[in-house]
Amino acid sequence: MKKVLLGLFIFLGITSAYAKINIVVSIPPQQAYVEEIGKDLVNITLLAPIGTNPNFYEPKRSQMTAVEQAHVYFTIGGNFEKAWLPKMINQNKNMEIIDSSSGIEKTTMKSKNISDNQSPKKDVHVWTTPKNIAIIGKNIYETLVRYDIKNKDQYTKNYEEFLEKVRKTDEEIKTIFKDLKKDTKFMVYHPAWGYFAKEYHLEQLPIEIEGKEVKPKELQKMVEKAKSNNVKAILTQPEFSTKGAQVIANELGIKVVEISPINPN
Repeated sequence: MKKVLLGLFIFLGITSAYAKINIVVSIPPQQAYVEEIGKDLVNITLLAPIGTNPNFYEPKRSQMTAVEQAHVYFTIGGNFEKAWLPKMINQNKNMEIIDSSSGIEKTTMKSKNISDNQSPKKDVHVWTTPKNIAIIGKNIYETLVRYDIKNKDQYTKNYEEFLEKVRKTDEEIKTIFKDLKKDTKFMVYHPAWGYFAKEYHLEQLPIEIEGKEVKPKELQKMVEKAKSNNVKAILTQPEFSTKGAQVIANELGIKVVEISPINPN
């Protein structure tokens, strides 16, 4: 009996020594950061893939099964997570919920429909600047080390390499924008680039705000605004309709460029 128990303890010790941390994340950028810092020491389940609108995405059964085995769920502070979290917690009460955006100063989104008794919504697109990405990375790094202290050296090496990539990206963006005038404006369909604009002294001109359909009168105002600001292109994203942007672009003879803020690249 003693030999059986000893063998079992040895087996469990070996299993735990090679066990990976099971992580759940909301969006692809988080997945990329966890992969960079955790490498092969983590298993990652992504909830809302590229091309889906997280606000309307419903996690699949296979994803909920992965949640049952998760140690940590890294949230990003998105409004869409409010619908998911009760289900996730009910599925796995031992899973730790960590806001990966903790420490980032949130800004508010512009709104056309805020009344006196309403508060403006916080802009959840915090991952669109290198400065914020570094903060998210720090939160991920500290969590992984806390769960797996024996591999701290590996996480630290990965984290330092991650920060260097972030630093180089910041330098590249500054080089690209070095000849731009301060407060240069760019037009977007959905206002997902507020933090990016603020960090690099730009201004985004959103067509749509708070997911509401753009009315013909508002579209005409946007045409005039685009014309007066010499807008050369409109940025859209695959998660939203491009109809309104295409109307403006056709009117002005300019390009519609698709770029997703949840694409990790």
